[in-house]
Formats: sequence, C-alpha cells, structure tokens
Amino acid sequence: MNIASIVDPAATFLGDIVLSDGEVNCHVHLASPGSSEACTLTPVSAGVRHLTATYSGYSDAAGSTATADLTVVAPASYTITTAVNPVGAGTVTCTPNPVASGGNSTCIATANSGYAFDAFTGDCSGAACALTNVTADKSIVANFTTAQRPGTISVRGIANGDTTPSTVDGTDFGSTPVGTPVTHAFTIDNLGAREASVPPGAQRSANGQAMPGADGDLVVSSIASSDPAFTVSGGLGTIAVNASAMFNVRFNAGATGTQTATITIASNDAHTPTYTFVVSAVAAATTPSSVQAAPTASNWMLGVLAGLLCMIGLASVSGRKRAGPISRR
Repeated sequence: MNIASIVDPAATFLGDIVLSDGEVNCHVHLASPGSSEACTLTPVSAGVRHLTATYSGYSDAAGSTATADLTVVAPASYTITTAVNPVGAGTVTCTPNPVASGGNSTCIATANSGYAFDAFTGDCSGAACALTNVTADKSIVANFTTAQRPGTISVRGIANGDTTPSTVDGTDFGSTPVGTPVTHAFTIDNLGAREASVPPGAQRSANGQAMPGADGDLVVSSIASSDPAFTVSGGLGTIAVNASAMFNVRFNAGATGTQTATITIASNDAHTPTYTFVVSAVAAATTPSSVQAAPTASNWMLGVLAGLLCMIGLASVSGRKRAGPISRR
C-alpha cells in the first residue's frame, strides 16, 4: 500500500512514516518534500483492518497521523502440493485438499509393491502428517525405501504347532537305553515371500528379528528345546528363497521314562515369527551284560576220555605178550 493514499495528498512532508494495521507494520523514510516511497503490509488475518500512518519529522500537514479502513479478503482455500520420492514408489493423499483457510488436513502415504514408507518431508516431517490451521499453500513429500519382504518358514513334513509325535516325521525318537543318545535331523524350508506387498510390521517383525538381506530371505535366529534332554544344533542363519537348512535334535536322557520337548524356531517370518512342534522319546533302563563262565568238561566227556585211556593201556599189554619173553645174556 502506498502511504500517499492514506495521508493528505496536498501535504508536502518529509521524515519517517510507520503504517500499521494493529498486527503488522511497515516503515518508509521520505528524504525530501514531494518524494514517495512504497510500504507494503501483508495482513495475517481476514476482515476489516484499521490502518494508521504515523509520521515524525518536519511536515506541513495538519497532524502527525492519518487513518483509513481497509478490508482484507482471505483466500477461500489453500492447496497442498504433494510429491513422491522416488517416483512410482507409492502415493500420498491429503484430505481435504484444497483446505479452507484456518482448516485442517491429514496426509496419508501408501507404498507400492516392493517399497515401504519412510517419512514425510517439507511442511510435514516424520511418520505422520497432520496440517492444522492452514493459512497458506503447503507442500509435502512422501519418501519411500525399497522393502525387503521376509520369507515364509516351513519345517518339512511337520505342521506348525504339531503336538503329536510320530515316527513318520521323525518327531518320535522311539526307545533308547539311558546314556545312549539318538539324533534326528529336521529340515527348514523357505517358501519365499508370502504376499506381493509388505505386511504391516514386516520392517520390524513381531519378535524383533533381523531384516533379510534380499527380498524373500528367511532369517532363523534361534532354535530352542524346552527339555535339556533334547539338545539342538545347526539351522541358524539366512535361508534364501526356495532353499533349505537342516538342524539336529539329539536325545540323551539321564533317567528312565518317556520325555517330551517343544522345539521352538524363531525367525523373521512376519506371519509366523515362532514355529513350534513337539518331540518325544523313551529312555529305557540299561541291561547289565551277562558274564560267561569258563567251559567245564561234562561227566560224559570224562567217561569218554577214561575209556580211551583204558583201551590204550590194554593195547600196550597185548603187544608185549605177542612179542614173547626177553632173553638175558
């Protein structure tokens, strides 16, 4: 607004002039009579504003102030400009848009397949975007990152939650003497990513397990047994899509009786973060080894030997008789 439109146009003055609408003000300095300077006010709210021009310094005007009324008309609405980074990674929607002056708007980002929402930037920041008391045009950017979908776990031949041990799938170890271990091997399969888009919470799986390094990777972080008589080895680490890994369960009891254990596998599978099944075995008592006595001759054998000795003796006597007396010289 030019200050000359407020003060007496016939006056010639110089000095400093301040124009105010009660909320904001601007300042000009007239260096010589008859000169003019522009002073622009930007009202912060709509309605009728009462403008006051106050000047100081030499002037032949009748007074030191001048007033005028100005009606400020605010825009009916403001526009929220949205963008997606990188292009094609998802969409962002603000409701309402445009938004009435002084109104509120909420913006929501939705990731496309293979991406995950990261954060807003621009006139919003962080994971959420709620614009309140909008009195100017706004601009926001929804930022996305490449999503790594977790794999899908399966233990070959054994359903998750199986509580019935069987010799068919190896969960029934059968019977073994105490102190004689038995080991069974099991196979973990990664069936690949379960769905086209990342399920809620997949970036931070339910049990806080590590994210995969490639799309569809299954990360097995632990395999535990509920009974110390059953110990587990192997099977940990990353399993690629359509690949598998083996782990062993070893039963070695210190006491007799039937024993069972729950095997729990923790992984980054967002839908099945823990996979469980039950194994069992029977520890039998140890059978003492029998001590064999040294073999002894039977009475029958002794009789046979005695008979043979008698026959040998008779044969010797008979031979001497046939030979005749021994001559002496």
